[in-house]
Amino acid sequence: MKEQMSCPTVRAFLAQARARILAGERPAWVVLGNEAADLDSAIASLIYAYGLHLATGAFAVPALPIPLADLPLRTEVTAFLDDGLLPWSTLLTSEDLSVLLPLMGPPPGTHVALVDFNVLPPSLQHVSPAVSAILDHHADGGHFPAASPRVVEVVGSATSLVVRHFREVFDRQPAAVKAEIGALALGPIVVDTVNFDPAMARATPVDVTATEWCMAAAGTDVAHRTALFERLNAAKLAIAHLATRDLLRKDYKEYELNGAGGRYGISSVTWDLDAWRARDGAAAVAKDAREYLSQRELRALFIFTAFTDARGAFARQLAVVAPESGIADRIVAGIQAGAPEVQLEVARDPEDVLPVHSVRNLKMSRKLFQPLLHRVLLARL
Repeated sequence: MKEQMSCPTVRAFLAQARARILAGERPAWVVLGNEAADLDSAIASLIYAYGLHLATGAFAVPALPIPLADLPLRTEVTAFLDDGLLPWSTLLTSEDLSVLLPLMGPPPGTHVALVDFNVLPPSLQHVSPAVSAILDHHADGGHFPAASPRVVEVVGSATSLVVRHFREVFDRQPAAVKAEIGALALGPIVVDTVNFDPAMARATPVDVTATEWCMAAAGTDVAHRTALFERLNAAKLAIAHLATRDLLRKDYKEYELNGAGGRYGISSVTWDLDAWRARDGAAAVAKDAREYLSQRELRALFIFTAFTDARGAFARQLAVVAPESGIADRIVAGIQAGAPEVQLEVARDPEDVLPVHSVRNLKMSRKLFQPLLHRVLLARL
């Protein structure tokens, strides 16, 4: 029998989902955002679960695989949601997942939908048997071929794919509900497309169409969209107060080196690594980064920065942290030789404990860099 769940708004849907979990109910679906738990993952997983409920009546629960206490590190998430949309503290996180994990598995267990990723990180391998749907915009790892839907399409924002997937369902909702969905979805789309800046080449026709729908549903215009981007981008960049460990884990993703053994991680940081080193000292940053690498038992850790410099120009940097300096040097040489599209300009100071390399291809986001890096690591580690 089709499940029913009264939820006139997204906010009410989220509150009722938590209440039902606490009451011991088994959800039909858990919709997971990725481990970076950025704004795109947070909102895409939320509105996918909401859309699934509206379309089928199923009890669907969105969740982020990080502790609730770590959400304030995602400054753009808290800034966006605290602007009257819904309290960020109501998002379901790893504490809620600990209750749900025993329920996940092949039918008749709870199904899992992956939104904003299509390859499970090492920390989530245990949910593999339950994965039944994928909606993502990263490089296709080829996993879970039987998932339905299985949409892996390189667009600017995963949220754009969710809007497209459920658009007919959303169009049937009352105007107030459509406005709430549109307002929620607009934030991550403008952030991930850099407000459709052509120089960044992030946006696709899918993102354009989704944004047009969001703006019409929410009753907003381009001026509002631009102001929203500027506010969220400022919040995303406001991280200079964070300690090194928090900077490393704020937007962190981990990957398995299949066939070669071991794992590596990429920390995306929206701050100039030179300013970070000036604040703490290069030796201290290097020491803290190696401790983080050791705690997570990584073969290598990559600090991948994106920021606006003192002249107002956008810039990217890369630092490689490894148990031994020779390994880092080998990886850097491998990127230069095996991934020339990164356009890596290598720092040449042999005395530097944490060399900061320049990434001259400014369009090289982590989403594009990671598949290239993975290929290099398989050959070099």
